[in-house]
Amino acid sequence: MNDSLSKRFSFKFIANLFSVLISSIITIIVPRILGPNLYGDFMFLNDHFKKIIGFLTLGTPMGFFIKISKRREEITLLKFYIYFLILILSVSSLFLAIIYVFDYDDQIYLKIGYQFVILSFIYSFLLFLIDTFRKVNDAYGLTVFSEKYFLLNRVAGLFIILIFVYFKILNLLNYFFILIFTSLALLISWFIYLNKSNIRPFSKKYIIDKILAKKYVLELYLYSHPLFVKGIVVLIVGIGERWLLQLYGGSEQQGFYSYSFALASIIILFTTSIAPIFTTDFSIAWKNNDYVKMRKLFNTLVHPLVFITSFLSFFVASNGVEIMILFGGKSYEGAGLSLMILALYPIHQTYGQLCGAVLYSSGKTKIVRNVSIPVQIIGLCVVYFFISPENIGGLNLGAVGLSYKMIFLQIIAVNIYLWYCVKILSLSFTKHILKQFLMFFILFIFSFGLKFIFKNTTDFIILNLIINGVFYLIISAVFIFIFPSIINLERRDLYKFFKKYFKA
Repeated sequence: MNDSLSKRFSFKFIANLFSVLISSIITIIVPRILGPNLYGDFMFLNDHFKKIIGFLTLGTPMGFFIKISKRREEITLLKFYIYFLILILSVSSLFLAIIYVFDYDDQIYLKIGYQFVILSFIYSFLLFLIDTFRKVNDAYGLTVFSEKYFLLNRVAGLFIILIFVYFKILNLLNYFFILIFTSLALLISWFIYLNKSNIRPFSKKYIIDKILAKKYVLELYLYSHPLFVKGIVVLIVGIGERWLLQLYGGSEQQGFYSYSFALASIIILFTTSIAPIFTTDFSIAWKNNDYVKMRKLFNTLVHPLVFITSFLSFFVASNGVEIMILFGGKSYEGAGLSLMILALYPIHQTYGQLCGAVLYSSGKTKIVRNVSIPVQIIGLCVVYFFISPENIGGLNLGAVGLSYKMIFLQIIAVNIYLWYCVKILSLSFTKHILKQFLMFFILFIFSFGLKFIFKNTTDFIILNLIINGVFYLIISAVFIFIFPSIINLERRDLYKFFKKYFKA
């Protein structure tokens, strides 16, 4: 039932290569058809409910994932968590009902149609379930089957969207229906396969009595309670900053920021899917007190993944305006600067995911709380100053202001997490910082230097990007071949990789 780490990693990488392509196509098509205003409303609502559902989980998803990775045979734990998810659905539904019963919807959702609000709530919860059960599949070593179904589902979703586009009937309402339908189909297929794999949480033989229920509640409480205060702060700040952008910048600025963030987020899809595998294996190593394996996992994955992410990020940053016009059209031209800034966000998000895996796996959740809370509070103050109108003392930067905040605060927070991680693993923080700086400096020179050299080479944006990209890839590949130590590899490691994946 369990696949090896190399097989899971390889399949994740290949599957997500296609997933990135599909996401790119959807990200190009949908915002362009919906326009900045409707797309801004779509992303505002989704972000709103994502943060509310995230808060109601009380920080338990990562704790559950860590525990189920260590105790795969304990199906009652999975059953307990499913009941917990049902409770979250009930509480969040009640929360939404209260908003409409007491007529707070205009103040909170700023006069966005109630049908979009309800559909966004349903879709956001399904998305949360997909993320949860994708981790469950990884924990049980079912990554290969899980990613196959995930990829097929993405292909089917794209096919349905293209049909709606062809017949010119794609609008925000239909788009929500497509997303909800495909999400339900994926969850049902996963649940059927889990049953076939003899993982049947609702089987009568898995009984949760009061003693066992109290044990699980206590376990999750002890693991997650340090994150509760953090969750409150993240909820207020997360909802607050997007609400401020919607209030002062309007749907268009929300659309500019959302589309820039969506394009930038395509870069992070590789590490997002690989992080659960890293978390699973790191959790097992932590349980066995295998520090040698933990250090090897961290050193093996961090620098190569950060380099890949940085390579893509700097290319997008140096060509942000052209990419935005190419993908979004003239209506999104004002989002070019936001994309240039946010393109750098995935770099430290990669660090954040891997460092988060170390801290969560080792149970150091207090560190996450103690770092996150002050950074989040400072962030909200910075956002208000950047976004609010000039007549009340702000800079009125709109989407660009929120983009600046995201980058500055993430760099600070992630490097603090990195310091704690290398301390836990007895590694050198100075070496990690120096390699980080050197990596970014080299890629900055390559990307912006080539952009200057090949600027307006032809009259076609896409051709200029291809020429620029090809030279950028060649120069970066040569640099890594000459100096493989910058990503903690040796030249023989590169030879093994090419021999394995590029056999004649």
